[in-house]
Amino acid sequence: MFGKGEAFHTKFFVVFFRKAETTRAGFIASKKVGKATVRNRAKRRLKALFRELSYSRGGDFVLVARAGIEDADYNRLKKDLDFALKKLLAKKPKKGNKC
Repeated sequence: MFGKGEAFHTKFFVVFFRKAETTRAGFIASKKVGKATVRNRAKRRLKALFRELSYSRGGDFVLVARAGIEDADYNRLKKDLDFALKKLLAKKPKKGNKC
């Protein structure tokens, strides 16, 4: 997935995107983010943000949480994700582009 798509990095997460017929999303938080409760909260926040912004264009999205996301303001996360998704969806994929 990561080799054939586009990526956008922010301070609190990374968004990977690849065009597809349907919309699918995956949410990842490694142990670098924190213990299980912190990782789960980070993934819940990313899921809620993604649902709230509800980009209905077809594609596969993977959102990877980074350390520090647990202290981030919800509105800041929303603004960053909105910006990242707009940038990724506006890009025209290049042949052979790798993330």
